[in-house]
Amino acid sequence: MKRRPRAFTIETFTIPILYSFSAPWVVKHLIESRSVAHWKPTLTRKVLPSEIQTGHFGKWQRIRIGEEVDLPIIVKEIEEQKNRNLESGGENVLGDFKFSASETDDGFAVSWELKSGEHLYGLGERFNAFDLRGKRHVLQAADAIGSNSSFRSYKPVPFLLSSAGYGVFINTASRVLFDARGDRCLTVCRGPLDMWIVNGTPKEIITEYTDLTGRPPLIPKWALGLWISRCMYPSRKYIEQVVDAMREEEIPCDVVSLDPLWMKYRLFCLRDCMNFEWDEKRFPNPAKMIEQFAEKGIKICLWINPYIPLLLPIFREAKSKGYLVTRRGRPTLTKDGPSAVVDFSNDEAVNWYKGKTAALLKQGVKALKTDYGEAAPEDGDYKKYSKNYIHNLYPLLYNRAVYETFEELGEPGVLWARSAWAGSQRYPVHWSGDSKCTWHDLRHVLIGGLNFSLSGFAYWSHDIGGFMGMPSRELYIRWAQCGLFVSNARLHGITPREPWVFGKQALEVFKHYAKLRYRLIPYLYTVSYIASKTGYPVLRPMVFEFPADENVHEVTEQFMLGGDLIVAPVLEKGKRKKRVYFPEGKWIDWHDQLEYEGPGFQEVSAPLERLPIFVRKKSIVPLAPEVNFVDEYTQPVTLLVFDPEESNSMLYNGDEVVISSSKEKNSIVFRISPTKQSFVARFFGMRGGKADGENLEIIETSQDGNWFQLAFTTLGEGAIIKILYEK
Repeated sequence: MKRRPRAFTIETFTIPILYSFSAPWVVKHLIESRSVAHWKPTLTRKVLPSEIQTGHFGKWQRIRIGEEVDLPIIVKEIEEQKNRNLESGGENVLGDFKFSASETDDGFAVSWELKSGEHLYGLGERFNAFDLRGKRHVLQAADAIGSNSSFRSYKPVPFLLSSAGYGVFINTASRVLFDARGDRCLTVCRGPLDMWIVNGTPKEIITEYTDLTGRPPLIPKWALGLWISRCMYPSRKYIEQVVDAMREEEIPCDVVSLDPLWMKYRLFCLRDCMNFEWDEKRFPNPAKMIEQFAEKGIKICLWINPYIPLLLPIFREAKSKGYLVTRRGRPTLTKDGPSAVVDFSNDEAVNWYKGKTAALLKQGVKALKTDYGEAAPEDGDYKKYSKNYIHNLYPLLYNRAVYETFEELGEPGVLWARSAWAGSQRYPVHWSGDSKCTWHDLRHVLIGGLNFSLSGFAYWSHDIGGFMGMPSRELYIRWAQCGLFVSNARLHGITPREPWVFGKQALEVFKHYAKLRYRLIPYLYTVSYIASKTGYPVLRPMVFEFPADENVHEVTEQFMLGGDLIVAPVLEKGKRKKRVYFPEGKWIDWHDQLEYEGPGFQEVSAPLERLPIFVRKKSIVPLAPEVNFVDEYTQPVTLLVFDPEESNSMLYNGDEVVISSSKEKNSIVFRISPTKQSFVARFFGMRGGKADGENLEIIETSQDGNWFQLAFTTLGEGAIIKILYEK
């Protein structure tokens, strides 16, 4: 084996990696010419192999330069870490995966070669582009000021996923620069470097990454229902009227979210800061109100944030106990107004804030909208953590504190969070922030969600209709069609977003797809369960499911909902057709059961009332009965079998239920693993049949056009149905 000076090699579980430090001038050139204006790190010297520590942790390869990084809040403890020591780098050379490392004036820089045609994804919620190749990004949490094409992000995440089959995670909370505008990818971070590398398919990489930084939990089923909100519902009477109208129009919904006007003194304080006290003039007897909404199947979510108003007693309380971020001994203020910032690095302050939020949960509140968190002062004094780290770490600390309040009360945690960092996927749900009511923002909101889903986050949403402004009828309908089929769906904006506001057609279209979403809750809940076990996102870019297909690497105007549904929303004004990419295999149009075969693009009809949805033919899709809210669900679950001769799926409803359909001689054999439940199975492409089975009770069979259907109840054991049929 050839050997070179100033280089060492680590062999991963499938590919060899070379780390080379022979050309520091390349790094220097990149830093000086491609850094952002407000941050220009300067190269001081190259890093020698003897200064680099390496180690294997499961399938991960770890490279560390500088002092140990103490951020257990981001990287969870795994048993392998406890028993392995990092070793100094050697000099062996293998492979062609080359890294160069240098020291900067306040940290370290690493660059590596990019292959021709290589695509890069992730880095959190990036609105400007899906493929990050050819772009430069500074990872620093900030108010994105609308989900447009800017480089700002509410949710930066220092995790990069490559189409070349590897993922790179920088374990830090410092500001990080990723620059991929040339034939190398440069990353620069303040402080010590702690870089983790893993290779595999996107699914394998996301599974490993979320094993390292934490899996998203399984959210309660009701959180998958429709959330209705506005900035801001003015009173209890008003939201009672909205809920009554939703029920009268037969639009299912589960959550009402109240923005700042639920709080006393909100207008007096001028800005959006917290005092945790109900305005009982606007919302009299809140505990009774919450109870009465619960009787209608409605959960209440309350808006909160980490800022404390200076003019109220709560500020004096927090200041006297040392719970606020300070500067030169005085509470530091946010840029948004006269409010101070809770220091979530202070355990006592965390417990104090938990006590305030716990009081709301004890009244029956079921979710908390954790707004803001991106504006933690970088020059403030905090109880713990370096100033290099605290700004980006703050969203994680803030949302963790609120989520843990639910856990400590034995309640399922449900947030509606705007800010995030690596590890924040443990505290769902996140939404895209304050988009404008434009077609441009609709397209770029979806791009942000696609990148976010490749950054380890399973749950993501956006404001249906946009937040700032008033959408046109057409834009509202198209936004609703898109927004009702991501992991979580919410109506929200400064102006009204209730569907009847936009006319009869908008009302009918919204109602149709809201009902379809609710029928798909068993499917969505199963996909959410899979997310909790694997880290797979609910909203999936096409490249996540089909990484070997070169055609999908830049497809951004359609997505997979779970592993079996293609959703292709229309994102342009006036369009009544949609160009859809079908991966290899057969796909069934949800609306008329027409069959499409991939791979390849095809143009499909998409009148304003139609959202193109396609089903993988070999899947089995579970549907619930129509309901007004999730907890109203009853049996049976309908199972849509699009290819009776070869289909399989898994249904989760407290237990994993494996379902399959296959052809054996002249019969279709339909199997369900042990469960006790009522089902209706609809087999497409079958003209008739005679059914017999084991461990079940067949209630009835029926035929309608191109499908055969039977209703049955399983008896708790594995059930088998044999159907003699005609095509």
